Amino acid sequence: MAFEVLQREKRPPALKRCSFGCLQGLHALNVTNGCGHCCVYCYARGYQQAPPKGQVELYVNLPELLAEELDNPRRRVRPCLVVFNTASDCFQPHPEVQR
Repeated sequence: MAFEVLQREKRPPALKRCSFGCLQGLHALNVTNGCGHCCVYCYARGYQQAPPKGQVELYVNLPELLAEELDNPRRRVRPCLVVFNTASDCFQPHPEVQR
């Protein structure tokens, strides 16, 4: 399935604590908002902030934002575990996303 990748700036924080189910309390890092697979059973498509079908938002400033957060002297402890893309697929078939 073809989809359009929109480049967006991510607002801080890059790492967010999960507040649901088995991931509760862990840090999550979402590389994109939306998913090109458009699975009919996907719960993430129902989120209000999800982009329309056929579009994926790629956070272009994520590496810098994450580095700032992890290097911040106010951070007491670095997260010991980070889960990726709780609301999209890590392996979306698009070169911009895979880069």
